[in-house]
Amino acid sequence: MQAHHMDGIPWAAALLDEDGVVVGTSEEWRRIAAGDPERTTFVDVGERYLDALGRRAADHADDTAGRLGIVIRRVLDGGHAAAPVDYACHTPEGLAWYRIHVTSVPGGGATVIHLPVTSEVRTKLATQSQTLGVIELDTDLQARAVDDLWARSRGVGSDEDLGDGWWEAIHPADRSGLLGLLRDVGATGGPSTDPVVTDVRFWGADGEVSARAEVSAHGNEDGTLGLLVVLRRRDSHIAGIVGTDRIGRDALTGLPDRTVLSDHLRLALGRAERDGRRVALMFLDLDGFKPVNDTHGHVVGDRLLVMVGGRLSGCLRPSDLLVRHGGDEFVVVLTDVDDMQAVQEVAERMREALGRPFDLDGDLVAPLQLPGLSVSIGVATARGGEDPSTLLRRADAAMYLAKADGPGRIRTADGDVAAAGPVVDLSATMVEQAWSEGEFEVWFQPIVDLSDGRVEAVEALLRWRHPELGVLPASVFVPTAVSSGLIADLGWWALDRAMSTLPIDLGVDLYINVALSQFRDRDRLEGLIARLGNGAHRNRTVIELSEHVLNTDGVWVREAVAALRGASVRIAIDDFGAGFSSFSRLRHMPNDVLKVDDSIVRGIDRDPAAQRVLAGVLVLADALGLRVIAEGVEHTGEVRVLRSLGVSLAQGHLLAPAVSAEDLGGVIAGMKDTVSEFEHREG
Repeated sequence: MQAHHMDGIPWAAALLDEDGVVVGTSEEWRRIAAGDPERTTFVDVGERYLDALGRRAADHADDTAGRLGIVIRRVLDGGHAAAPVDYACHTPEGLAWYRIHVTSVPGGGATVIHLPVTSEVRTKLATQSQTLGVIELDTDLQARAVDDLWARSRGVGSDEDLGDGWWEAIHPADRSGLLGLLRDVGATGGPSTDPVVTDVRFWGADGEVSARAEVSAHGNEDGTLGLLVVLRRRDSHIAGIVGTDRIGRDALTGLPDRTVLSDHLRLALGRAERDGRRVALMFLDLDGFKPVNDTHGHVVGDRLLVMVGGRLSGCLRPSDLLVRHGGDEFVVVLTDVDDMQAVQEVAERMREALGRPFDLDGDLVAPLQLPGLSVSIGVATARGGEDPSTLLRRADAAMYLAKADGPGRIRTADGDVAAAGPVVDLSATMVEQAWSEGEFEVWFQPIVDLSDGRVEAVEALLRWRHPELGVLPASVFVPTAVSSGLIADLGWWALDRAMSTLPIDLGVDLYINVALSQFRDRDRLEGLIARLGNGAHRNRTVIELSEHVLNTDGVWVREAVAALRGASVRIAIDDFGAGFSSFSRLRHMPNDVLKVDDSIVRGIDRDPAAQRVLAGVLVLADALGLRVIAEGVEHTGEVRVLRSLGVSLAQGHLLAPAVSAEDLGGVIAGMKDTVSEFEHREG
């Protein structure tokens, strides 16, 4: 085999053919190899690099070698360029850390380049400092000004690229992507906090130039909005090593990583607010992935994650975004969502794709078939006006609740999960300590008759009286309670506490949410039924089950619901309309009340489509003999529309916030005056 020398490259580098065989090396590579008789990493020309990595992964339990092998295999197979892999290698001078970059080669093959970390950092800084020019655009994408650097890079006069002249300089193959990015940044309607980055080529004084374009919005002196495009050099030699095509890429799967997510969500939410359509964010967590790592090792686990990413990608549209968020968690962003049915179809496709067996057979693992995986999915939607971190937090919290219901479940962000609250990093230890020290409380939120202001019922809600942060809503700590396994005990405690502290003389019904996982504790369930059958709350208790119970086939769920109804307990379907309502199953699941999710109620006075949806729900409920409660009422205009449609019961912060048992009597006494005040405002 003819060796291809790469002595123009000052780092340890190797050229691989399409089979992963080393066909060329740099002088530095050969120098390090000469001091490594075992050839554990820096192998000779003619050897298969993937075989060497496989041996090191097996003989030395080296997970990083296995991960690097997977990255190389994916690039050789035509996959995404990958983020670099940090790896400690033996050299004649001792152990040295390298950042290993793998890039594809036109016609097949790949280059593997080991950059000393300090050198790599210096190279990045040098690359970023090489500004090629600055272009100032208006919102019609006409150049108002270009700087001298741009004129020199182009080899033209400073006024020749004004107007749309600059656009003619952009490589035709890169215009569509740049145009979409410019429109997205401009659509946000205000100045940018951070630029959005893409790669473009343009025609310079000496031919084609590869550049990194940083696009941001800014305010002009005349009060209008402008766009700024800063182009920086991507030297052809350096670009293949530290180019921005891999910034924001997950090293293992080649998917975008969490650093991409914020920019993408910010732009998507801006478009949604302008167009009146929804953005849906899905937080996915693989069920049972840890046992794969424990049983088969991290190399198999890594290979499985790569396959999972490929299957999930195949379920999405080109306009959707799939991100590896870390570990066995993935995030999907769906834009231009018209209804939740479309989100349901995507979720079902992903569950079906991951449910098929995985055949692992390759360079780094022995042939192996693994059973399909189930996945827990949390969904949150927004029509704009919400920051990316809040949307992600809501979806994350919903995912934890889905996991609490058992593997393969889907939950949408309900009113409690969606409630605004402080972003607090709470460890399981802190939550467990709060539990042991009795810091949790049950509060009550009134459910009000909109016709006369009478409080017909209250919903019991968990709160944590934190010694430093004050009273925290459930959305802050429930995900941690779920992941720590505390949620079942906390849920049963909340139910008992609510029945014990709600004053009987108030004469109101008690609504309380119960997770499906609580039904698995037969002894506690039978104890609850006995208590409700004979206690003071007989005929006055309503158990709320999340909407996704309609898609649950478990016999144990139907038996539990039947037993509760036999004890004169009513059943309410909570969050109805937020997720994947199964109208065909609604008639088969015994229930008495539909609680319409706040995602429909919120802004309904300005949303004719939401009004039509709610009108349809009311017709359905009337046909099935169900009562309807509107959740999340926050504005007087919403009260007006709800009344006009015939909704009589509602709850929300506008009507009354959740309060302690001690304060509940006073709130109930003043509710008629509150509703009268709304009537006066509307009158």
